[in-house]
Amino acid sequence: MTQPKEFWVKNMVCSRCLKVIKQELQELGITVLSLELGKLLVEAPNLSKAQINQ
Repeated sequence: MTQPKEFWVKNMVCSRCLKVIKQELQELGITVLSLELGKLLVEAPNLSKAQINQ
């Protein structure tokens, strides 16, 4: 099992932001462990630097 990765996301101001981010990450095959305004916790064993930048 891999270590979860935590990200801080700017400009997340509403529930629609949460929905869109979760949907986009799932399309990339990234497991969302926790998502709240401004903070994201994901589990992705092969997360590349390019995917992080997306």
